[in-house]
Amino acid sequence: MDTQKRLMINDMLCIIRDASIPDNVKYIFEAYLKRKDKNIIKPIFNMFADTFITLHSYCLLMQNFAWSQAGTLLRIAIEQVSTLFVLTWNKESVDEFLRIDSLKKRFYSLEGDKEAQKQFIKENNIPLFHGKPTKYFDYGWVSIISPDHIYSRDHIIKASRLEEFLNDVDVVFNKFSHGKLTIFDFAGSDGSWKVMKDYGARANMTCGKLFDFLCCSYDKWVSRDDFDKMTEGLFEEFKMIYSSLLSAGKKKYK
Repeated sequence: MDTQKRLMINDMLCIIRDASIPDNVKYIFEAYLKRKDKNIIKPIFNMFADTFITLHSYCLLMQNFAWSQAGTLLRIAIEQVSTLFVLTWNKESVDEFLRIDSLKKRFYSLEGDKEAQKQFIKENNIPLFHGKPTKYFDYGWVSIISPDHIYSRDHIIKASRLEEFLNDVDVVFNKFSHGKLTIFDFAGSDGSWKVMKDYGARANMTCGKLFDFLCCSYDKWVSRDDFDKMTEGLFEEFKMIYSSLLSAGKKKYK
């Protein structure tokens, strides 16, 4: 990868970092309070706040060479952004998401009382996977837009048009999360770090796409003024750099 492209990717990462600072999460809360449906829509705005912070933290970790930790966060961000994108562009899934989220909170409020939890599962017809309701609580809502009513993490990522990252999640990011892969595994046999640098550039471009999808989703839930407050008005600058990087990539492979 040429030096100019690396510098552009670094500039993009700095914009994402500055456009998603934790202090600005207060603007998400302010936007949430303006909604008439704020009493029921809170879990979605909570996820928007968490996801902006996840991407901000990813940028900080990458810039401090904590790349394996950053890979773990990127795996989380892929699932978060996928969920928010699907909820934004498939409004029929929102009610089901909120219904199951409410069931999940009520179930875990009974933690420590196994009999009460068993009764709760029975009364609410909650399906179990390997004897646990976790999969249903995390992904069951997507079944409402799935032709075969099947639900999983992969179904959500595919529905969000981010399926290109499924292999990265399984092959790289999950291994970072479980300590099966470290940055030293990317070192070349000659001691060079070319493979690691290439991985870093790929991961940062993934972050760019996730930020783009996250912002395009958040923009549909709030006013333009509230959107600009959260992102420091930097989204347009981000789009210019990100579009240039995508165009450079297309030219390279023509």
